[in-house]
Amino acid sequence: MTTPMKPVPEFVARWMTRVRWFRWLDAFVAWAGLWGISAAVLGRGLAGEAAVLGLILEGGGWVSQ
Repeated sequence: MTTPMKPVPEFVARWMTRVRWFRWLDAFVAWAGLWGISAAVLGRGLAGEAAVLGLILEGGGWVSQ
């Protein structure tokens, strides 16, 4: 893609600088959700194992992209 002839609007430039943070926030929310589901399935006593299982599932999602 070639460089645009005129600069992008200011709100677009600001959004583009924040996209990286939103991706990290989205990944954290997905991991927390998987951790919560895993904890519900495995039980509260296995919270550490549920966190690892959630991290593995999240990593599997990243690899499959």
